[in-house]
Amino acid sequence: MLHAKALRCVLICAVVFGAAHCHFARAQTSAKSNAAEAERWTDKDEWLSWDFRVVRPGEYDVLVVTSEQKYGRDWEGGHELLVETAGQSLRGKVERDGKEVDPANPYWPDVISTLGRLRVDKAGRYGITLKPQTLRSDKKLGLTLVSVRLVPVGS
Repeated sequence: MLHAKALRCVLICAVVFGAAHCHFARAQTSAKSNAAEAERWTDKDEWLSWDFRVVRPGEYDVLVVTSEQKYGRDWEGGHELLVETAGQSLRGKVERDGKEVDPANPYWPDVISTLGRLRVDKAGRYGITLKPQTLRSDKKLGLTLVSVRLVPVGS
């Protein structure tokens, strides 16, 4: 069960051992800082799912956090993803909408992509799936997923 109260959002890390349900045959996981990420994800038939809890119902912006290569050398976007939760589906594209640098690990900058908005009508436990529809791998990097964030609208 994943919940980040201090962040005032639901933070779903790509791979928290024992928390994510990995439906991978070839994608890799690696440790980056205090969490792990799914990297070199190039097979659109592989997907991730998690269980999480919503404390406050309402509208949430769905953000996908991906990672650049070490020292920000390269990044591959353009992936089209499907997010399903709370009886809703959302399709969006991984684009460079923002950037974050973790002071604890500044070597791998993160790229923030806004996929869209979902509504959660009541507090409780939910499942969420992230399924690629298309994955770009022109640079042989594929998708490097750090986390999915559900951020309350207006926060």
